[in-house]
Amino acid sequence: MQFSNVILEPSEYFELKTLVLHELGKKPYIKSFGKVATVSSIDVFRDFSSANKLSFLEITFGGGLYTNLTRLFSYGFIFLFLMIGLIVSSEKLDSIKEKRRKVRLLKTFKEYDSDKVTDKDSFFFDYYLNHDAEVVRKYHSIMKSESRLSYLSNESEASKEKLRSIRWLRKSEKEMLEELKNEGFVTIKDRAVIVDEQRFSVLTDFVNYLKRKGEFKRSHNFYPEDFSDLKESEFADEVGESNA
Repeated sequence: MQFSNVILEPSEYFELKTLVLHELGKKPYIKSFGKVATVSSIDVFRDFSSANKLSFLEITFGGGLYTNLTRLFSYGFIFLFLMIGLIVSSEKLDSIKEKRRKVRLLKTFKEYDSDKVTDKDSFFFDYYLNHDAEVVRKYHSIMKSESRLSYLSNESEASKEKLRSIRWLRKSEKEMLEELKNEGFVTIKDRAVIVDEQRFSVLTDFVNYLKRKGEFKRSHNFYPEDFSDLKESEFADEVGESNA
């Protein structure tokens, strides 16, 4: 911008306001040149603060349609990931607390029954820690029912029936019996089923201990049909023990 030659006295002045279009994020450079009597140089004062003062709505929704759509999806994904992270963290924290609670209960039982507990009993203890108290009770119900053990051990008869499965474990009773056999808790000789009475005694004590501590009330994996293989009197005995 150029001005015609004018003479300014030292006490006189004029103001010049300009609108400068420049790239966002960069400050424009303005240089003055010319001569004013008794003035050695013409200073340019740069104050862009007023130009950059945007309202909250301008800051939030400025930038046009595509910019706002990008913000919407970006902020939405960030919020979603944060919520997922919070939920996962909360579940992990609850899982850690629950595991510690179970460890304390198991430690108390081992100390109370230390004269009977052996390393072999860790088979049931691990199922309790890593799965659910109902799994332990299911193993106990299989071991204590001679008729069910005999039936499951007879493959020709068992194959005729679609065996009940433990839904949350994806195991059938037949598979559970095989585990009991592999661990030596149950032995089959000449179609006779033999249960390790010492291990069964510890398992019975453990199940009763869990009942007293209310562990089966905490369980979310209990299905009544899982215990339909028991005789009515046996199931009534279990209910009676649970209420004791």
